Amino acid sequence: MIALRLPPEIEDRLAALARRTGRSTDDYARDAILDHLKDIE
Repeated sequence: MIALRLPPEIEDRLAALARRTGRSTDDYARDAILDHLKDIE
């Protein structure tokens, strides 16, 4: 498990996206991390 602090403006954007799409903020964070890992590996 990873705990991550984000600036409020990023948290707000992420929460708004999750509400609009019905996905969780965890889903988006996980996808972003995985995509970045693929790019740098």
